[in-house]
Amino acid sequence: LVSVLINITLNYMLIPKFGMIGGGIATSVSLVTLFVLSSIAIYRLTKLQPLRLNYFKAVFAGAISLSITYFIPISINSIITLLFKFIIFGVVYLIMLYLLKSFQQEDKDIFNIIIKRIKLIFKI
Repeated sequence: LVSVLINITLNYMLIPKFGMIGGGIATSVSLVTLFVLSSIAIYRLTKLQPLRLNYFKAVFAGAISLSITYFIPISINSIITLLFKFIIFGVVYLIMLYLLKSFQQEDKDIFNIIIKRIKLIFKI
């Protein structure tokens, strides 16, 4: 209920001034609020920690990747620029996750399976 009220209030304040971006910001803030309140409730009821450090590492890596790709200028062909930004974002994101040591053994196993299949496809 708190999240809904925050969303309605922020939409009312931000959409007239910022349009769709304001609606997106309002929805994001309300969803983060819902997540935080839910996490607190889960901890109080079960005494289990619902948040892990890896979640914050992923958010941090995403923020860094987004910051880097945001400053890539848009060229005449926006589809190619979008594809280029997508590739840069993915590469930077994976590098950041690697540097933050956020991959678990299961992730490493999946990467190894993907690499083996790529090698089979391209006969490397």
